[in-house]
Amino acid sequence: MLRILFVIPYLEVEQSVKQVFQEVASLKEEEISYDIRLAEIGGHLDIENDAADIIIARGFTAASIKTSIPKIELQVSAFDMMKAAKKCIRTYHCEKIAFIGTTNMIFGADSFNEILDDVEVTSCQVKSSDMLDQAIDQLLKEGVDAVIGGRSLSQVASRRNIPYILLQSGKESIYQAVEEAITAMRFSRSEKEKREYLQAIMDYSFEGIVSTDISGNILSVNRFAAERLNQYDRGRHHTPDWMIGKPLTHFLPELSLTSETQNILSRLITSGRRQYMVNCVRLSEKNDQPDGFIITFRDIENIQEDEGRIRKQLHSKGLRAKYHFEHIVGNSRIMKETIQTARKYAHAESNVFIHGETGTGKELFAQSIHNASSRRNGPFVAINCAALPESLLESELFGYMEGAFTGAIKGGKAGLFELAHNGTLFLDEIGDMAINLQARLLRVIQEREIMRLGGSQMIPVNVRIIAAANKDMQAAVKDGSFRQDLLYRIDVLRLELPPLRKREQDLLELTECYINLERQKTGCILKDLDEHAQRWILQQPWEGNVRELRNFCERLCVLCENGTATMEDISIASGTNATSTPVSATKTSCAKSDEAEEIISALREHNGSRKETAAALHIDTSTLWRKMKKYGITS
Repeated sequence: MLRILFVIPYLEVEQSVKQVFQEVASLKEEEISYDIRLAEIGGHLDIENDAADIIIARGFTAASIKTSIPKIELQVSAFDMMKAAKKCIRTYHCEKIAFIGTTNMIFGADSFNEILDDVEVTSCQVKSSDMLDQAIDQLLKEGVDAVIGGRSLSQVASRRNIPYILLQSGKESIYQAVEEAITAMRFSRSEKEKREYLQAIMDYSFEGIVSTDISGNILSVNRFAAERLNQYDRGRHHTPDWMIGKPLTHFLPELSLTSETQNILSRLITSGRRQYMVNCVRLSEKNDQPDGFIITFRDIENIQEDEGRIRKQLHSKGLRAKYHFEHIVGNSRIMKETIQTARKYAHAESNVFIHGETGTGKELFAQSIHNASSRRNGPFVAINCAALPESLLESELFGYMEGAFTGAIKGGKAGLFELAHNGTLFLDEIGDMAINLQARLLRVIQEREIMRLGGSQMIPVNVRIIAAANKDMQAAVKDGSFRQDLLYRIDVLRLELPPLRKREQDLLELTECYINLERQKTGCILKDLDEHAQRWILQQPWEGNVRELRNFCERLCVLCENGTATMEDISIASGTNATSTPVSATKTSCAKSDEAEEIISALREHNGSRKETAAALHIDTSTLWRKMKKYGITS
């Protein structure tokens, strides 16, 4: 509902006002209520107790009303002024008349001289009714015969027996004022809703937001900022409104804003007993709006707490092993034996040591062992011991208490041993661990308990350790870079991973697998390799092992523009003038003899059953029959 207070300048206009409101109410969708009050002589009016959304008043009354309620001034139209001038001429047969009142009330009166030939028209603008007597005296000296103005003027003129005419506002002017009031009220409510919506957004923010003018005086503030910046005034319940108009330095003494201040980013500011990370952005003058600043800030303690929560969440998301034995590609005899050994280790609880060259898949086996073990539902935590300096690796492994060292977060931090409780801790490149840290790791493995840095309490942990290295650990023990007693503790179940050069039977299968993965991921057109390209793959040493082969396949998939890769594509992808030569008879015979022995062994194990043998070798029965014919094997 729109509530309008209409302050009428004289009683005679009341009926016209009521008629206008009735007409307007019948045309508008929203409900409109109104109240009519007669203006006080002198323009003063007490409206503090009136429940109105907007006020309509005229002349001295409109000028004198001091309130936060919006107001619309009832205008006097040129037609209304002409009617008053004609009536004055007819009534008093004047030669000179004068309009007296506020600027908005008598503006344009002097222009009537161009229309009225027999009468001189003048005007006198006054700001308050207290100036009427003085204005009349001056006009009388100038030869004015009669005056025209509002109700206050009529009272003064009547008292002094001066001819006057009451300047009335017609129905059209009243209608225009009511329409303007309704439009203004709609706009005001819309803007208020927007402000309240924006304020609600600000209040739900978990950081302080303050806007100021160019001098640093507060214009708006959200609830978070009010709570933080008012916390030192104990016993006083301050609301955000209490801060409006006050200088920002009253609350943040270190942040002084002037016309010379530019953007401030990530400045650490102390206020009372708290520290804040503050950002300040200057708003340039635009659309007639003055310069100002937007200040946002956060409590350092809150930032540190959030950082701790983020670290825990990131850890929790990354404490799962995603690979299983089924993900390991390889049907060569040496690879099958390695996988079979790893499966046996998975059912044990002893520590495992995986040794293999770079790129042979040590973490792949570690994750597979974990997922096949009784700890599969527990966390899998991995760390590269060669990637961190000694001091940082120690804090990562064992954790620390609050205040243990400079930069330690509030509340301390759990180490990887704690995070891996009831699960598996994978220590990759353990051979590069600092000798001092090896002693502490040995004690943790022996006692199954850890103590955080800066702490005094022992924390029991139930962790299975899988360690890995690509160096000769016995040589490391001999040269003193690795403790022999620690090696005994971690090297309980040893798993040797074969390099790719000993897995020739797996090379083409791995190549096909990686090409298929790239095609699924990137949509490349490469599907297979021709005979010469396959022969080249078999002839390479692949010193980087599976990792090198996978990188090469990815590069080949990106560069190859055909469905089948040729030696030309191989040359481009390898960056060399690649050529293929027939595989040596020795290699061929070795590969054939290995495969023949594998088939013969499987046939014996399954009592000559070709179906069971083919299933055990993961090939079709027809493929088994062809291979048996090729090698001259009989069942």
